[in-house]
Amino acid sequence: MEIDRVKMPAWMRGLSVVFGIIAIGGSLLVLADPALGVSLLIVLLSIGLLFMGVDRLMVGLSGRVTVMKLAEKAQMRSDTA
Repeated sequence: MEIDRVKMPAWMRGLSVVFGIIAIGGSLLVLADPALGVSLLIVLLSIGLLFMGVDRLMVGLSGRVTVMKLAEKAQMRSDTA
């Protein structure tokens, strides 16, 4: 199987940098005050569960799931090449 290297769009690279800065800042805060780490963990888990709940609710109500298998994706690439 061949691996293609594709350049990310500028907006995705920017978003990656922003999330990297947030992650480093959060880790420095936790290192400075470990008690803050527990609160931060609770907040982040709550946000993650909220997004997951909304996603599952939307999938359940719509009855549709978007799935693309790797084999289908590879086939699509070979067809366009």
